[in-house]
Amino acid sequence: MTTSQSPRSFLPLTPAVFHVLLSLSDAARHGYGISKDVERRTLGEVKLGPGTLYGTLGRLATSGLVHEVPADSVDQTA
Repeated sequence: MTTSQSPRSFLPLTPAVFHVLLSLSDAARHGYGISKDVERRTLGEVKLGPGTLYGTLGRLATSGLVHEVPADSVDQTA
């Protein structure tokens, strides 16, 4: 379920939101894949814990900025 929350309400972006959106910008990924992609992109400087990662994904999904896709659409190589 999405709300009418404006994307502007996420500005300025938190580091977690920035990195999650950046990770999802080039491929659909599951949570673990997002976590590993963020670590790879930041050379290990940023590590998203499960609470931060899934809390961020939940807020983004509730606002309609991201949505779930079928499992066969998800990048399994992360």
